[in-house]
Amino acid sequence: MIKNEIGILFLVVFLSPLSNSLKEKTDFSQKNCISEDFNIFYAQYISDIDIQKEYTIFQLIISTTNKSDKNSKNIKLCNEEDLLFPILKNSYTYTDGTISILNEKYDTKKISIKISRENTKTSATYHFINKNCWNLYMIEYESL
Repeated sequence: MIKNEIGILFLVVFLSPLSNSLKEKTDFSQKNCISEDFNIFYAQYISDIDIQKEYTIFQLIISTTNKSDKNSKNIKLCNEEDLLFPILKNSYTYTDGTISILNEKYDTKKISIKISRENTKTSATYHFINKNCWNLYMIEYESL
């Protein structure tokens, strides 16, 4: 009987802080949002590394597709320490490519930014989701 009580006490004392920290990482209602307007949010996101770190969902999904290698696809989940910031830069730094905002069906909860570079035949698509705040949740890299 005492063993069971100690086991329960261990679970309550040691696992409660863990579940609270996980809830904090995914509870967007507590965040002080920059703006519900994606254009305002994006302008600040690309200009401030601290904002990028705060408004990126970790573990970030990163998908890499190589079309020249039979469409081989690699998917990994990254933590903040796995990434090199800034993730996205001001659009003036992309002088060798084009930037497109992809918002099919005018979804107000998901928006994607695609940056294509013709000289390297590569593209990166950054996917944002709005759950009370805009957050980057996935990046897709593609090479031809």
